[in-house]
Amino acid sequence: MLTRLASSAHRGLAVAGIYRLRPGLLSGRAGRWRLTPSHAILTVKSVMTIHLKPEQESRIAEAPRSGAYASPDDVIDRAVDVLHEQDGWLIANRQAIDAKIRTGIAELERGEGIPEDELDAYLQRLKAQPE
Repeated sequence: MLTRLASSAHRGLAVAGIYRLRPGLLSGRAGRWRLTPSHAILTVKSVMTIHLKPEQESRIAEAPRSGAYASPDDVIDRAVDVLHEQDGWLIANRQAIDAKIRTGIAELERGEGIPEDELDAYLQRLKAQPE
């Protein structure tokens, strides 16, 4: 059972209420609870409004129905994690990527590129090679 002690809003944080927990209760609607020997601490998440395109909303809603995710929040969490990982990889490899692009441009300027009529066959051979 929860006992409500106070409610407030501060600097974009929406706080539905501060509660005292009775033994055995591990979560609440306003956030996540952490039990300590004498009291519970409420972790409050900030609220952000995001406008989604209909196709984005549809994809987010569909993912939990497929069984791959428990909730739309899990879908968003995973999407943000993947974005963070990809951005990290790009930052870590930016110099190597830029060097390869410069090398390719220099080869093209020297006439060492692959003629357009041979490009598809060349790419197919590359795809067929084991990594």
